[in-house]
Amino acid sequence: MVPAEGGTVSSVTHIDTAHGEDSHRWPFFLPDGRHVLYFTTTGRSAFGANTEDNVVGVYVLDVRTGKQSYLVHADSGAQFANGYLLYLQQQNLIARRFDPSSAKLIGNPQPLVKGVAYNGNFWFGAFSSADSLIAYQTSNPIVSRLTWFDLTGKAGDCVPMNGSPYVMSLSPDGSKVAAAVGEPNGRFDIRVYDLTRGGETRITADGASYNPIWTPDGKMITYLSGTVGDQLVNKPSNGLGEHAVVASISDRMAPTSWSPDDR
Repeated sequence: MVPAEGGTVSSVTHIDTAHGEDSHRWPFFLPDGRHVLYFTTTGRSAFGANTEDNVVGVYVLDVRTGKQSYLVHADSGAQFANGYLLYLQQQNLIARRFDPSSAKLIGNPQPLVKGVAYNGNFWFGAFSSADSLIAYQTSNPIVSRLTWFDLTGKAGDCVPMNGSPYVMSLSPDGSKVAAAVGEPNGRFDIRVYDLTRGGETRITADGASYNPIWTPDGKMITYLSGTVGDQLVNKPSNGLGEHAVVASISDRMAPTSWSPDDR
């Protein structure tokens, strides 16, 4: 926190790594100017909340006393308007009565809107509120295009790609591309696109797979899996067969390339 007129920056929260926390984000001050809502994430459920994770969610902090309390499990940060706490769960915009004086939730959650746009990479729900009005963005199917360019910058063939590619990797023979593709619900999975014959192959369906690279022989895809902790995983590039864990890692490290000897 920093004074509006400038000055010294001070921390109002402290990340508890022993408790599994890895970030605090999306602050929202309540009308009293003393309490602030914020969202806590963990590395165990990166890029989208795991319902079994009892740390991820919305908290409220008293900036004078430093007392903080867990409010509710959510997939996004929360806002307060017209007596209600607003947040996302599974792309549903939820409203729940909230007493800012006691910092307590009241009654049961009430779904307002389905299919609100969500970016699981940043735990961000596309909605905003003011008094009795709510603005939100709906989640629609996305079609992207992979376009070849020659060395002069002239565009060539285009390959349609369903979803929003996040990281792409060209196969050793140049015939295919692997991509971590963002779904409208904010999850990411690995797909392989055939640049010669067209079509795509889904490699993962867990919603928490990122940063694909090819092994030197082109037979396997190595990627970061966030389903249970963070692991580097190998899976056949044709999508068939089970995955194999290469290594367990920390701090969301991601693969970038294999050495030529495949070791």
